[in-house]
Amino acid sequence: FVKQNGLAPLVPAIKERWFTEKTIQNRSEIVEQILTSFQKTTFEGYAACASAVATADFREQLQSIQIPMLIISGQYDETTTVEHAIEMQHQIANSKHVNLLSNHLSNVDQSKEFNKALIEFIK
Repeated sequence: FVKQNGLAPLVPAIKERWFTEKTIQNRSEIVEQILTSFQKTTFEGYAACASAVATADFREQLQSIQIPMLIISGQYDETTTVEHAIEMQHQIANSKHVNLLSNHLSNVDQSKEFNKALIEFIK
């Protein structure tokens, strides 16, 4: 489908999955910039990314992480869910989980809260 039609037909679903309605309305310029960039992705790049994401499973390696880890989840993210983040936190010693009122791109949906959590973590 993507090889023949490009990424444009996926944009409406991606937009809903990546951003909250509030962000779509209040930060439309940045949302459109991100979606335009997404649409410029080559078929090969998109296919490689989709394949990597579909087959990636690092759960068994989580316990071997020895450095402090910040895990940020989006409350409304249907792709990488809060439950996934909590599972990661339980497996990674010295990790902290922050749940933001966002979709998949929490750094855009809740940029101030995201940056605050990140700055507090690296202090």
